[in-house]
Amino acid sequence: MSIVANYVRLAPAQVSEWLASADSDPHAFIPTLLGAEVIDIDQSWGPMAWLVSSTKRMEDEHNWRVMSDPDLDDASIAESIARLDAAVVDLPLIAIEGRSEKRLDAIDYGMGSAAMFEPTEVQRLSAALHALQDRVLRDALNPSRMDEMQVFPGHWEEEPGLLDEYILPNLHRLGDFYISAASAQQAVVVWYT
Repeated sequence: MSIVANYVRLAPAQVSEWLASADSDPHAFIPTLLGAEVIDIDQSWGPMAWLVSSTKRMEDEHNWRVMSDPDLDDASIAESIARLDAAVVDLPLIAIEGRSEKRLDAIDYGMGSAAMFEPTEVQRLSAALHALQDRVLRDALNPSRMDEMQVFPGHWEEEPGLLDEYILPNLHRLGDFYISAASAQQAVVVWYT
């Protein structure tokens, strides 16, 4: 099953219009709103988040250990959870995965309610994505570890071009999207299908 990340940028006042048409296909409805845009970055959000965020890598490491080691004791699990609870969720991870407390329950296309960022939040998220350098992702790239932990799409060792041909183009597209939203004082809504 593929899980695709979708992003909408629109004026805060347009959110109510979208909510009133929540049954519509957002990829058809959103472009009818003046200045609004909808994009998806396919399934690149998962490895993108993994590469830009040490917190995401820590979360995935925890989940991978719990699921793959049947002999893992309760104390080790509790220690790992404590590290996760103490970790700071960085802004690029928030922007990519839509980690917002503000949820739009009416916007749910099968994978949970959409997350919304107000224009002031979009400003911070845009700046954080814009500050990311490609070398951050290159430095975090560890094909054997990513294959071991089954980071989507897998086969990282066999397909060395995944970063340059799939992840970075989608990251740049998402960064440009957030810059456009920030420049227009728009909100951003994130959901998965």
